[in-house]
Amino acid sequence: MNETERELQILQDNYQEENIVTLEWQEHIRRRPGMYIGKLGDGSASDDGVYVLLKEVL
Repeated sequence: MNETERELQILQDNYQEENIVTLEWQEHIRRRPGMYIGKLGDGSASDDGVYVLLKEVL
């Protein structure tokens, strides 16, 4: 068993029900907006999330 496998086993052994966090419906979007709109950039590229949102609206 290599070091990565050992670390994974330790994490799995320590994972309990109390480790699960339930978020409100808006909170998960605020924490991970890139999952919903694509990459978060500074607006300089045409595939930045802000442009994707504008294209969807228009």
